[in-house]
Amino acid sequence: MRMHSWLFALLLSLICVGSKAQIFRVNLENEAVRKYLSEVRYTSADDESRVADYCTGWNTRLDWPVPLVVNIPEKMTKYALDGSLVFIYSSSNSFDRDVTTLPLRDYELTIYNMVPGTTYFYTFLSKNTILGVGRIVTQGQLRMIYAPSVLNVRDIGGWPTADGRRVRYGKIFRGGELNGRHVADATDLTRLRQLGVAAEIDLRADYEEEHGVSAFGFTDETTTPAGQVPSFFYSNDSGQLPEHITRYAYLYRWRRQFQFIVRNLQAGRAIYQHCRYGADRTGYLSLLLEGLLGLDYDSLIKDYELTSFISGIRKKERIDPVIEYIESLGGNSLQEKFQTFWLTKVGVSQADINYFMSAMLEGEAPVVSGIADVEAQEDVNNGYSTADYYDMQGHRMDANRLSRGLYIMNGRKVVVR
Repeated sequence: MRMHSWLFALLLSLICVGSKAQIFRVNLENEAVRKYLSEVRYTSADDESRVADYCTGWNTRLDWPVPLVVNIPEKMTKYALDGSLVFIYSSSNSFDRDVTTLPLRDYELTIYNMVPGTTYFYTFLSKNTILGVGRIVTQGQLRMIYAPSVLNVRDIGGWPTADGRRVRYGKIFRGGELNGRHVADATDLTRLRQLGVAAEIDLRADYEEEHGVSAFGFTDETTTPAGQVPSFFYSNDSGQLPEHITRYAYLYRWRRQFQFIVRNLQAGRAIYQHCRYGADRTGYLSLLLEGLLGLDYDSLIKDYELTSFISGIRKKERIDPVIEYIESLGGNSLQEKFQTFWLTKVGVSQADINYFMSAMLEGEAPVVSGIADVEAQEDVNNGYSTADYYDMQGHRMDANRLSRGLYIMNGRKVVVR
C-alpha cells in the first residue's frame, strides 16, 4: 500500500489543478459553540456571563466537534466492497509527515479530530493504484476532541494572542478523567495517543477514585529510569477557587506542574491535563498557562466557560477574581502581569517561561520598537546582573556582552540595538 512521497507529490500537482480534483470543506466547530464564540464578547468583569444561553436546545453532545464526512465516489464502491480501498490524507502535499491511512468498507467515511484552519491533501488508493485525489480545507478555531467516553476534551491551541501570534495545536490537551468515576475505553485512549499525547498531569485529589494512577500506564518520577523525563505527574489536588491563587500549597503545585510541562515539551511529548470533569482545576491551570501565552480577557473567559457545554454551567464570575488579582501585579500588559505571577509568586524560572512560550506559540515574537529600545539600552548601561537577561531560547546572558537583538529582561521583552 505504500508509495513514494515524490510520486504522491507529482500526482497531486498534476491532478489537483484539474477539474476532477474534489475539495472537501468543513467547519470543525459545532453550531452551538460557533455561535457562542462569534456572538459573545467579554471586555471586563462587569460583563454578565452569556454562556448558558447557548447550552440548551441541542440534541447532541456539545463538547464534540463536527466531523468530516467523505462520500465515496460511485466508481470506487466496488473497491470498498472488496476491501482494497483506503483513504490517505496528510497536511503535507508530499505525504512525508502527519499521514493517516483509513480503510474504507462502506459508502462513506467519518473523520474526527482534524486540526482547524488546515489544508490537507488526500488520495483514494487501491492496490497501489491512485483512483482520486484532492484537498480537505478545515475551518474554525476551537479544536474540540471526539472521544465519546471522556468528557470535555479539547486542544488549548488555536487561540490568538495579544502580539498577533497563535497558540500551537497539538501541544497541550485538557479534559476530564480517564479512570475513576468515568472510565475511558481503549478506543479513546488510542485516539488520544494518536494525537500525540505521551504525558499526563492528574490534578485530582486523594479522595477521588483512581487518583495518581495513569490510565495510559505512564510513569512518574519514582518509577522512571534515571536520566529520563517522567511522563506522569500526580498533583494531589490543584487550585480551583479564587482564594487558592495566593496560597503556598497551590502555588507550589502549579510550579511542579509547569516544570513537568516544560520538561515534556522539551522531550517532544504532548500533554493531557485533567481533573475529574476537566472543569475547575483543569480550568484554573489552563487559565494561568493561557494568560502567560498572551490570550486576551475575552479568550481567557471563553476557554473557561466552554466547559459549560458538557459539565454544567461554569460562569466567568468564578475566575474574574483570579484575573483581577493578576491585574494587580507588575507589568504593562495582561500577559506581562501573568509572567510576573509565574516568576515572583509561583517561582518558575525565566528560562522555563521562555522555552514554554517558544514551544507553544507559532511564529516569531514581534520586534519591540520605540521607547523599549531606549529602556533596554539604559538597562544595560545600569549594569544589571547576568541573571537578569535571557535570549528567546531561554539561555542566560551576560548583561555586559549583549549583542543587538531581542531579549527577556525581568519578564518583559526588550530590544538592544
